[in-house]
Amino acid sequence: MQQNNLHLKKLVIENEAYRSMEEDAYDMAAAYVQTEDLIQMKEYHKKGGKVDMCGAIKALIEEGKEEGKEEGKELGIKAFILDNCEENVPKERILLKLQKRFDITEEKAEEYFIRFTEKIAE
Repeated sequence: MQQNNLHLKKLVIENEAYRSMEEDAYDMAAAYVQTEDLIQMKEYHKKGGKVDMCGAIKALIEEGKEEGKEEGKELGIKAFILDNCEENVPKERILLKLQKRFDITEEKAEEYFIRFTEKIAE
């Protein structure tokens, strides 16, 4: 599937005919790469019966980047919590450090702490 996405992106960039597609052609391309998000983005990029493929693909890429950043942040938070737990740092101190280092609320810090330490307790 990743290869299909790269192939479609290359087509759109290199070939003017793929930049603005009839709606049914867009649907077929989105189905080909098996990307539900691309199908859902169609309504936001429709203009005059055609779909702006460049806009849809750029939006899809941006969405993926944001998801990746969030996943990376969560992995960092998990490692931070587990490392501090291994060092026997008190929970209250870990929560304060989480809020400061990751710029999150007290409630969010507590949520992460519970989520990532519940498996330790089992």
